[in-house]
Amino acid sequence: MNQQNKCNFMNKMSLALIGLGAVAFAGCSQDEQFLAKQNGEYTAVIEKGVESRSYSNINGAFKWAAGDDIAAWVTNNGSALGFKTMKMVGGAGTDKASYGAVVGGKPTDVAVFPVGAAKSYDGGVLTVNYPSVYDNYCTDYNKDSMSVSDPMAAFFAQGEKQFVFRHVGGVIEWDIDVPAYIDEFTVKMNSGVTGDFTVDATDKSNPYASARENTVDSVSFKFGLTTESKEIHFYMPVPVGTYKGCTIYIKNNGKVVDSFTSEAENTVRRCDWIVMPLISMGYTGVIENAVTAWAGLRQVAENGGVVSLGSDITINEDTNVVVGEGKSLVVDLNGKKVENENDLWKDNSDQWSLFSTHGGTLVLKGDGTVKAKENDCYAADVQDGGHLVIEGGHYIGNIHAVYVLEGLAEIKGGVFEVQQKYPNASIADEYVLNCYDANRANGTAKIIVTGGTFIGFNPADCYAEGAHTNFLAPGYVSVRTTYEGRDAWTVKKIEATPVTNAELKNAFKVAGNVIAVNGNLEINEYTTLNKEVVLSIAKDAEIKANSDRSMAIKVIRNGVLDVYGQGKITGTDNSTATFGSTALMVENGTLNIWDNVTVEGGKGASVNSAVWLNNGTVNIYNGSFHVGLDKNGNPNPCIYVSSSDSKTKATANIYGGVFEADNPQYLLNINDNDRGVCAIKVYGGTFVGFNPADNASEGEHTNFVAEGYKSEKTTYNGKEAWKVVKE
Repeated sequence: MNQQNKCNFMNKMSLALIGLGAVAFAGCSQDEQFLAKQNGEYTAVIEKGVESRSYSNINGAFKWAAGDDIAAWVTNNGSALGFKTMKMVGGAGTDKASYGAVVGGKPTDVAVFPVGAAKSYDGGVLTVNYPSVYDNYCTDYNKDSMSVSDPMAAFFAQGEKQFVFRHVGGVIEWDIDVPAYIDEFTVKMNSGVTGDFTVDATDKSNPYASARENTVDSVSFKFGLTTESKEIHFYMPVPVGTYKGCTIYIKNNGKVVDSFTSEAENTVRRCDWIVMPLISMGYTGVIENAVTAWAGLRQVAENGGVVSLGSDITINEDTNVVVGEGKSLVVDLNGKKVENENDLWKDNSDQWSLFSTHGGTLVLKGDGTVKAKENDCYAADVQDGGHLVIEGGHYIGNIHAVYVLEGLAEIKGGVFEVQQKYPNASIADEYVLNCYDANRANGTAKIIVTGGTFIGFNPADCYAEGAHTNFLAPGYVSVRTTYEGRDAWTVKKIEATPVTNAELKNAFKVAGNVIAVNGNLEINEYTTLNKEVVLSIAKDAEIKANSDRSMAIKVIRNGVLDVYGQGKITGTDNSTATFGSTALMVENGTLNIWDNVTVEGGKGASVNSAVWLNNGTVNIYNGSFHVGLDKNGNPNPCIYVSSSDSKTKATANIYGGVFEADNPQYLLNINDNDRGVCAIKVYGGTFVGFNPADNASEGEHTNFVAEGYKSEKTTYNGKEAWKVVKE
């Protein structure tokens, strides 16, 4: 929320403060709002012009939310039944809510919101409660951060069915730059602000509760462990009063790790919203303990804390590290290795990994290795709604490196692999990350990947939860790499999302850029690349050359284009360009196509092709490639290779993909004059109507298949085809 929106709560004013300055939003309008009954028998509204929620609308109107029940004092024939909950039956998202009748009695004299604030009503005197602890506080500023509403009371006459709620205190907002590995924020005030307070309702249009002077009192907000520095807005309801100084604390598992003392004096009136200046805490997540034994690490996990490994740990015990509900454990692997010699797997006790969170928060960071005994267990797992965050380290498991039964695993960094493979050899490494299927389907088991390197496993396209499972968070892409000589995938953040040709050209100017095209993009300008970039094309997105262009993208002068995604690149039809038309051209550069991208070469030009290599290298690992007939109805090459001077080498390596043409006679083709310096080497792929091991493309019995591979006859979509496999 920006400051402009906060002004909707009340009228903005500036205060001169001692020590810390603050901005206050001044007291409520006393105008009442009486609205007609809707749906239910009773209607509840808020005094005019008041907000107490961060999502209230910009015009200053309070909005009721679903589940906003109220507590009403209920009587039956003059006998008090106490506070009873009246359930909301309508009006969520509006400034008036309706409530059903109370069984066995009628609302009398007073109602309170929220329900938990209603303490007692005796002899016409209302007592409300201000809690000392707010559990499970929402730290996401875009969500219901201010659900801790200041207590409100509505006084009404016998038989009245329209309740006008009024605040009995105000709110102090603390904006804190909270560092990593914090799960609690506490404010110690020099006035009593928690517990039971009598409401002065002499003027029922101006009810208020007063703070207890000269009483030290604390309010705590407990929340999920922060894993990085984050600005959090804490909304603290307080009774009316003048507050002279305070101390704020940030904690990890109940232990104070930093504090800040202020001598500021703030007067809070009924309905005031005091916004304190942003405070940055000095704590930097310094490691408190160095552990050298597995038993010691398990003990820390029981109590929660932040630790570093002081040595390698070889586990001879049969018990794993478990972080229970309400606890958090941060472990810096510190370059050390953790591995087990004895079997840890205990199916009946849900012991499946070296590290496990059962409802708590576990953070694993730093360099180091977590290696499960071969054929035994996983490296880490999540159960009972726990939260696992992996920021670094090397994790070696069996079948899975990380498994989520119920809860959330966030993968922000690290290296992941399995040593015991899934039994089906064709998908042996496809379950490095995995969720329990039913819980992933219902949303209670999640894996979100924003970093890391995965050996033999693509977290953006795997079989873990069925074909083409994607664990990546929006805004990230998985790219091919190698790790210690093995094929791997690493996750990178997308840096550019062009929607126009001009924006794509600008993105191509930045070396190392990671670019995502998420919609249709027309190429209407000459578009070249001479840098090394990653280009990801989303499913259903298309990069298409218009009728004035002879190609969509041209890689030149040592440029390197790595293409990923499930989208499409299309050349133009009926081009009048002298050299014909192509979707992708390489001239003294490198093109790598990794994913199942569709490349359409078009038709109707002097020559059409899906990919034209004119000096340089093309590596095709996947994708679907097609070309139509030329302007005279003759066959075109789908992949065409040439040399600009008949001296410079050009090589197209095909490892996979599907290749088709309206007439496949020259599906793969090398310029006749350049065969001495140009080559097409086929290591895999499916070729419809064309045998890459025996064709007439370069003369009778032309063979493009690499040594050690062979071409096998098959069918593709009912058509005759050949597939290249290892001998």
